[in-house]
Amino acid sequence: MREEDISYFNNKEFKQILHAYEDARKHGQSIYMDADELTDIAEYYMVNSQEDKANEAISLAVSLHPDSVDPQVFLSRQEMFNNRMDRAYEICNAIPNQDDREVKFLRAELLIRDERPAEAELLLQAACECSNEEQDHFIYDSIGIFMDYMLWDYAESWCMRLKHIAPQYKGLPEIEAEIKMCTGDYDSAIDILNGILDINSYNSQAWNMLAESYFSKGTFEEAIEACQFALAINEDDFKAISTLADCYYHTSSFSKAHEYYEKALMMRQDDALYHMDAVSLFQMGEFEQALVQLKKAREIIEDDPEKEIYVAMQLATVASKLHLFDEAMSYLKRVKSLIRDKRGLIDYEVLYGQVMLENGFADKAREHFENALTKCEDTDKAVLVIGIAYYEQEHYRMAAEILSKLADKPDSVTANFALPYLALCHMKLENTELYLKYLRLATTHCTELTAQLFEELFPGVQPEDIYYYAYKNIYGCFPNI
Repeated sequence: MREEDISYFNNKEFKQILHAYEDARKHGQSIYMDADELTDIAEYYMVNSQEDKANEAISLAVSLHPDSVDPQVFLSRQEMFNNRMDRAYEICNAIPNQDDREVKFLRAELLIRDERPAEAELLLQAACECSNEEQDHFIYDSIGIFMDYMLWDYAESWCMRLKHIAPQYKGLPEIEAEIKMCTGDYDSAIDILNGILDINSYNSQAWNMLAESYFSKGTFEEAIEACQFALAINEDDFKAISTLADCYYHTSSFSKAHEYYEKALMMRQDDALYHMDAVSLFQMGEFEQALVQLKKAREIIEDDPEKEIYVAMQLATVASKLHLFDEAMSYLKRVKSLIRDKRGLIDYEVLYGQVMLENGFADKAREHFENALTKCEDTDKAVLVIGIAYYEQEHYRMAAEILSKLADKPDSVTANFALPYLALCHMKLENTELYLKYLRLATTHCTELTAQLFEELFPGVQPEDIYYYAYKNIYGCFPNI
């Protein structure tokens, strides 16, 4: 479901319908609503990962309106999303009015899910040509279907068709910009969006898309500004709030990120938001709150083993930080039961070692770290994570020994991340020569992380100047360079 459709759920009219429905259910009253209203309620519950409630609403819609198209389309799509394609087609074929536009769109979507997009396009083209309604509306909705499945060539082709027959169609510039964004052409998207905003500065959708484009380019200050414009129009704009949270996270403003993730979660229960809020709290050192949010994320993850593995690994990490050893081990056990690939097994071994090390089992930790390194094809990432684990547990000599394996690798992003940790290790080991050597390299090759790690030691000092102040602290003067 696209964001512009989801935004309908914040509409005052829908909220009134939802309240009436939920109030009637709460008090055991009989409910009579139109089929489309009940289908919208079912869609709302699905978006919010409340499948049981969605099923109740759609069952009521079917019982009250057995011949209505909307509930049958919902049921067919539900079967489709559960990969029961035969049943999805069966429901679709049984809908009495096969000429209904929603049935045409459903059948096209089923074909796309069957990896037959060319057939879907032919079906939509034929339906468009014989449609009794305005073709521009039909084309616009067809574009949305192809976009939902990231079929950008098809979407762009239909977008050009719409531009040809209805160049002034409302929403056309936004959908053009969205296609540019989705294909990675952010500069073109930004140009289109700025053009939209020059005409109407109160277009919150355009502000949100502009924020997303800037965010994707990594220009976070511009993204934050665009979010703030969107929120000035509507302080409850979910998209702006969640993007703002992401911006603050990526600029290491974790307390602000947490503030906005909380606001977003008050509006929509989402496992990714819970997870990002947990990561922000983790960075703030608020491990207990992070554990709570990760548990909430885990509760609403649907049947998605990859997501469950990732969240369970995060749960093990946080539980270990709190020295909840048995709890951490239970999460690790679950991770191992779900892993189906070599890469995942290596990550498991590294994490297992981290938990062991953090809870005082150094020998066990070394055993699992060695297992990981033996199985790794590309060991750099594993070496970095293992080295940092030893550093965080104040095993500075071991950390330096491990991380030094990366130090001499040229043009390696992973190796560059080792440099500030190596500098800190040698500072703790009181090896002045190696401390300054790695610190100088770190300020050149890993500026952002170095600034973060040395912020308490050199508050207010620009990252590129940290080496010089470190030298001065040791020798009483700045180096002659």
